[in-house]
Amino acid sequence: MNERGFAVSPQQCEDKFNDLNKRSGEEQGKKNSFGYEDNDDQRDTTPHTKKLKHDHEEMHCGSHLSEVAVVDMNKMFSEGSGGTVAEKNLNAMHSNQIEQERLKIKAQMLKIEQRHFKWLRFSKEKDREIEKMRLENEKMALENERIELELKLKEIEMGIKPKRIW
Repeated sequence: MNERGFAVSPQQCEDKFNDLNKRSGEEQGKKNSFGYEDNDDQRDTTPHTKKLKHDHEEMHCGSHLSEVAVVDMNKMFSEGSGGTVAEKNLNAMHSNQIEQERLKIKAQMLKIEQRHFKWLRFSKEKDREIEKMRLENEKMALENERIELELKLKEIEMGIKPKRIW
């Protein structure tokens, strides 16, 4: 358990194993896997072949204890780590789905960012064009004013009373 990141002492494992083994025995009652009372006298008088009797004892002792151990360990894992192996697999699948969704969103964000930068470049180009046109208009207005002043000067030089254009 310690290798898997769970702080559990060997004594706690043994206590849990014994507790589950005791509960399992109480749940099953006194009957064994063949449906007979767990009574050595009765078992000996019931007509079994030696192999069947041996298989029963092996299955009853070995298999039952291993089943209990699997139940003990699953319970400990679920208590100590937040879920059984199936729950962990389900969580891993959800985790993968979330990661895929996160990557899709990130890809969409990158596309939006690309469009934003294209827009900024386009916008700056248009701003430069507008500024250039504004400066040209200002230049033309100044040129018109210069021409008008030259015209007034010529009129004054010729002795003609200047006309007010403004």
